[in-house]
Amino acid sequence: MENVTFFYEHFNDDLAIRLRNDSSGIYNDVDENMTQMKCEILKQPSYIIVLYALMYGLVFVFGLLGNTFVIAVIYKEPSMHIVTNYFNLNMAVADLMVVLFSVPITF
Repeated sequence: MENVTFFYEHFNDDLAIRLRNDSSGIYNDVDENMTQMKCEILKQPSYIIVLYALMYGLVFVFGLLGNTFVIAVIYKEPSMHIVTNYFNLNMAVADLMVVLFSVPITF
């Protein structure tokens, strides 16, 4: 069985993949037993990056404001202190934690 080894090298915006097709186990520089392929690393267009940044920003701001308002209303208004609203409060706190800790990291 023939031994195939992949070498990945990064050059600026390109990725070079070298394949070694022998079983000698000795890895020198490029020689006659190697095939070199060059392919571009996938990049997003700049308008997609701006669109994603805008959407993540809107989710962060609306999630932060909306959940903060829900927590404040349930906390301040005595008529809202019922079991159903405590469940809503719990969901608002959990959603606020997701907005604060998860959304900035995933962008």
